[in-house]
Amino acid sequence: AVLIKATPNNNFSFASWTKNGSLVSLNPSYQIESLTSNSLYVANFNANPLSQISLTVSSNPISGGTATGGGTYQVGTSVTIKASPFLGHRFVNWTDQYSQNIISSSTSYTFVLNTNKSLVANYSIDQYTITTSAINGSITKNPDQLNYNHGTNLQLTAVPKEGYSFTSWSGDTIATSNPLSIKILSNKKITANFTAIPPATYTINITSNN
Repeated sequence: AVLIKATPNNNFSFASWTKNGSLVSLNPSYQIESLTSNSLYVANFNANPLSQISLTVSSNPISGGTATGGGTYQVGTSVTIKASPFLGHRFVNWTDQYSQNIISSSTSYTFVLNTNKSLVANYSIDQYTITTSAINGSITKNPDQLNYNHGTNLQLTAVPKEGYSFTSWSGDTIATSNPLSIKILSNKKITANFTAIPPATYTINITSNN
């Protein structure tokens, strides 16, 4: 007789012994009474419920995009997390919420989960430049900045110099209103156009007295 014994690793429990694919015992210790031919005995194990661990994913900032792939998994599971930036934002990296260590710079990241984890998808907002030009006048910007975040509301005011009047906006924005309000969604080049005010004309009446 031969005694075989199954010993589970941490987070696993014994399930059964099978012989050549057929169940022979539910006891981790099994005594083979006689061997008459070559046989394959397999010890089968199940993951314990306590071996389930959690993966939490979040976005920073929330307005930057989404993070998916979080949930409850068995220890040793291969999981994939994905970051999807919203319009006007870009993905930066995945970091550990507590250590702040960078985990990955790929939007889709696959790894083996062995412990509870909290990972953060970090995003940055796109920024744009607004280039303005004017001849025979000037342009004021409110707010007046070098770069503008995606979605910023900007007001442009055309100021003609003496002897000129504002006529229109041209370039990446065609309009005639002054001031001009726009939402910044891309880089823009905008020109303020002015025309000379024609000189005033007068009528002179000449009469004579006899």
